[in-house]
Amino acid sequence: MLLKELFIMYFNMYSNTLKPSTYLSNYHTFLKHFNNTNMGNTEVKNINFITLQSFINQLLEQGYKPKTAKNILSILSVTLELGERLGLIERNYCNLVKLPRFDNKVYFRHSTQTQQDIIKAIIYNDNKYKDIFLFLLHGRRKNEVLSIKWEDIDFINESYIIRSENCKISKTMEYSLTPLLKYRLKEHYKNTLFNSPKDYVFTNPDTANKYVDLRKSWNNFLNKNNLPKMRLHDIRHLIGTYAVNHLGLSMESVMLTLGHANITTTHHYLTRNKNLSKMVINSILESIIIPNNNDDLHKAE
Repeated sequence: MLLKELFIMYFNMYSNTLKPSTYLSNYHTFLKHFNNTNMGNTEVKNINFITLQSFINQLLEQGYKPKTAKNILSILSVTLELGERLGLIERNYCNLVKLPRFDNKVYFRHSTQTQQDIIKAIIYNDNKYKDIFLFLLHGRRKNEVLSIKWEDIDFINESYIIRSENCKISKTMEYSLTPLLKYRLKEHYKNTLFNSPKDYVFTNPDTANKYVDLRKSWNNFLNKNNLPKMRLHDIRHLIGTYAVNHLGLSMESVMLTLGHANITTTHHYLTRNKNLSKMVINSILESIIIPNNNDDLHKAE
């Protein structure tokens, strides 16, 4: 059996157990890197550690970032796990492949003033995507917002749910509606033609289906408000950075707001103020050094 044939078998066997977004992502990776490629046309029984390490090395030499290579290797690994269960290979060697170390954290370096400007612009902007951007400002991921339906929103109890199939951690989550979000969603409900329980809250009137790509609209929003270039997903980084560094809110509260499964993930999203270490050391020094009794301290000040 060829590797590309094993991939097809994997998709056929597990299509009902994978989230739609995961299935599509994995399938696109298959089409790009394994369907009708040298690696895809390799017999499964001949795939060993050297084959896998050479494949990853080629990806890196082609300019792919280590994180991208790691994601491709992960998809290959779950496919080879199936091959191992079927007895096509004795062992899945993906866990032995070495990748360059890389920093997975996204640094949100904009000043506090710029962060406030972004938040204000999202709250007060007046284009047709304003309610989507506001919902994202509440800590939700793009797919969570675009996949939510009216039946998931409870105006009476002022809450909404993100269903497990649309949630990254595959667990149904419930959140409270803020007064602003509740008001804006009610107005949106009154003004949209798609307000049946099974309708998407944000239905594209041109397709009668949910929106897919908002990048152009988001970039237009940034340009119109003279804001720095940033991804739509960076709204989550903005929330975490502003909440921890400016408002002093706990990491646990930010974790719950962003819907992370554990606090380790929250640490990856947040960039703490670079001056925090300076403040800590200064506090230590000032607790020891006697005031008005150290020339070096005064010179430094």
